Amino acid sequence: DENSDYASSIFYSPDDNSSFSLFGGGIAVCTGSEVEIFSATGRKTCSERHGYVSPVLAASDKYVIVYEENGTEYSVYNTFSKVYSETLKHPIKSITVSDDGYYAIITRTDEYIGAVALYDSSFNMVNRYLKNSHVVSADISGDGRVAIATLGVDSAGGFVTEITVSNIGESSAAATQRHSGALPLSCRFTSDGLMLVCEDRVLFLDQNAVKTGEYLYPSGELVKLELSGSAVLAVVKGDAMKKENTAYVINSSGRVAESKTEGTVISAALYESYGYVLTERGIYTLSNDASGFNDIEAALPSDEIIAYAPNKLYYLGVSSAKVIETE
Repeated sequence: DENSDYASSIFYSPDDNSSFSLFGGGIAVCTGSEVEIFSATGRKTCSERHGYVSPVLAASDKYVIVYEENGTEYSVYNTFSKVYSETLKHPIKSITVSDDGYYAIITRTDEYIGAVALYDSSFNMVNRYLKNSHVVSADISGDGRVAIATLGVDSAGGFVTEITVSNIGESSAAATQRHSGALPLSCRFTSDGLMLVCEDRVLFLDQNAVKTGEYLYPSGELVKLELSGSAVLAVVKGDAMKKENTAYVINSSGRVAESKTEGTVISAALYESYGYVLTERGIYTLSNDASGFNDIEAALPSDEIIAYAPNKLYYLGVSSAKVIETE
């Protein structure tokens, strides 16, 4: 871009069912019919029709990937156009894409109920990991490692999560650990290890997936969950009649920021250890240092927030994204 100043507003094709993601400093928008990519300056650099009935969006600094929910096809986009597409033999469960362009597809095979296909930035498959249990999550680190979390049950009927860490290009795992007693939702690399995010807790793991710490959420239904490379934002339901909830930001050092929220939770966002919760009343902010509240105009159920820097958000509506600086 000729300049790197963030536009105060970005305008895209109106659609009540759009999904959004950061893409570099700008945003990627996936509507029911097309993919649009915008730079931070608000310039539209890509507009392509995708043809998917129920599209799912994943993105990083290098690529945007759109795939059919429970389908077999996916498409890869760079800043300007579609650069690759492929149809697999079995349905796609999810796709994770890293900032260097590697991406992992969770699927299955004829023989295995869980499989992860790892591709490099030139769309070549470099590894395929086969599992005899369901793959819940996969993540790719910036230093050439892949983490895969699978879910099974023990002899007593309890949940057992297996975490496998592998070096890209190697056939055997570098480390494998099993953790019992919690339903896993996602795994994520951090600067000093991994996080295993579960339905009722966060497990902090070292480089070899050995547990080093644990944080249990206070009792209550999990309303929203967001992950960064250094923390977890969990919004837990409180008094349903009063529409009161509690948001927690938990980082790998065990520090917790907490904020009460009021109103129906619409969206949540996390940048590093800075958490944001959008309700019908406004935007609640929380970090290790403080919590705050920002008034906004009445939010719609389809609105969304995405954090791109400390105290800086994209507020995404039906047809435009506005840049908001929170207090």
